[in-house]
Amino acid sequence: MWQRWTTDEKLRFLTRLDKKQPNLRLASLDRAYGLAATGNNEVRFAFLTLAVAARHDPAIPALEQFLLMQGRRKFVRPLITALAADTQWGRPIATRVYARARPLYHPVTTRDLDKLKLLPPNEAGS
Repeated sequence: MWQRWTTDEKLRFLTRLDKKQPNLRLASLDRAYGLAATGNNEVRFAFLTLAVAARHDPAIPALEQFLLMQGRRKFVRPLITALAADTQWGRPIATRVYARARPLYHPVTTRDLDKLKLLPPNEAGS
């Protein structure tokens, strides 16, 4: 059934789920539909947004890969901002990924993300 859904239908499904999904549910969705590895960036972003909100550890490799290969501000900014806001779980991930990805991002994106103070001033270009 999932394969026959359009991208809009998949996004409608994922974005209407409660943001605080249990980890078991996220793992089940990912197993069933391959969300963490999908080639559709919109669908992958929707899943990773849920994964960050739930502190879903199994999604961390896919999240890091996405943030390193995807430079679009519409995807990068919300994910890194959400990670940075979670001081215990997410901020270390955001700091690690942003240190590697920053040189790849557009200056407008880095201007916004540098405000999160994930990197020391000399590394952030300030």
